[in-house]
Amino acid sequence: MILGCSAAASTAAMAIAPYFPLRAWSGILVLAMVSTGMLATEVDFSHPMFRWAGRAAIGVLLVSFLISYNAAVRDVVRTYHEDQERNAYILSEKAKGNMDITIPAIKGETKYSVFVSAGDLEYDPAHWHNAQIADYFGVDLIRRAPEEETTGQS
Repeated sequence: MILGCSAAASTAAMAIAPYFPLRAWSGILVLAMVSTGMLATEVDFSHPMFRWAGRAAIGVLLVSFLISYNAAVRDVVRTYHEDQERNAYILSEKAKGNMDITIPAIKGETKYSVFVSAGDLEYDPAHWHNAQIADYFGVDLIRRAPEEETTGQS
């Protein structure tokens, strides 16, 4: 009971905080799971109502997981293909002798993507991330293309 109250108090405290970092949920969820587990050891689950409720809860969680998993996989696959196309474009431009290359940023759509929602490149070619990509490919500059501009990629 005390752990459950602690989980509720932690959630309330974070709700009024100016910033609620995602990692703060880990402690709250641990408290909630431990208190739920302790409570579950005291309940007789032989009643048909509990079996039905348990199966329903598992079904809802499974559907929720599948929806989240599908979105994550689609985003990761999309960004992977965009990254491969962009890498091929950089190498083809380098082969043509172009050492100042403008490419679009890759933007992730879910929290599971390694690409942030603002894009992986900055507009300043001297930014450390752009410079690291340029150094990796052995070119002078990597620039981020404006949002409406295309570089000939599909």
